[in-house]
Amino acid sequence: MPPGPPQETAGRRAAPHDVPAVPKPFPTIADLVSLARPPAAVAALFFLRDRPAELALALTTVLLLDAADGQIARRLGSSRHGPFLDLVGDRGVELSVLGCYAAWGWIHAAI
Repeated sequence: MPPGPPQETAGRRAAPHDVPAVPKPFPTIADLVSLARPPAAVAALFFLRDRPAELALALTTVLLLDAADGQIARRLGSSRHGPFLDLVGDRGVELSVLGCYAAWGWIHAAI
């Protein structure tokens, strides 16, 4: 059937951007940001242990990168693996921080 004018869909006219988004090939920029977050957190924890202000700033930056990778994925597109990599990055950062804090005695290990 040849392409014709946009069809009515649920009481509204279909727009050209209503076509489902095709996932981009792996890795996208958002994927790379997600994958870079846990190593960045570990590096900050390793190198800045004795400097709490700088450590807090570095870990805040790592956490802000979580918001940034979501915005990048929405604007530039995401790979099929993007949502999974975002979760892996989140849990990697959390486990790195909590594990180091527990090992250093800053929090109870039962957490």
